[in-house]
Amino acid sequence: MTRRILRSERGDATYLSAVVFFAVSLITLFLMLSALSVVMTKQKMDLAADSLARQIQLSGEVGEDTELLWEHLRSGISEDASYTVETEYLREGKIQLGTPFRLELTATVPLGGGIFSLFPVSFTARAAGVSERYWKEASP
Repeated sequence: MTRRILRSERGDATYLSAVVFFAVSLITLFLMLSALSVVMTKQKMDLAADSLARQIQLSGEVGEDTELLWEHLRSGISEDASYTVETEYLREGKIQLGTPFRLELTATVPLGGGIFSLFPVSFTARAAGVSERYWKEASP
């Protein structure tokens, strides 16, 4: 009987085939949404890196304003996200006019999100800039 059903060319759909089709459709939709969330997270990180770099360019320092902006931007990415700034500092956190700096953001976000966290994905976003503020050095 199984052989006859498999060889049949009738266009019947059984409940089993409908359930399998529905399950495969849901899994495909879930994977597409997971991939979309990964792309959106990467875009948020790139935007955050550019915003932080611009803040550092204008203020000429990695200070309180930078930290406040970072706390705001980090809330949309991940709580374990962090950033580092590589540059030659004039004084504690101060970057002299014309001094270049590089900024790197890192975060680990679970693929899928919610209760379906499949595995963690690490992201890195980079930005660079040049300080636009002149710091007058204190005379000895």
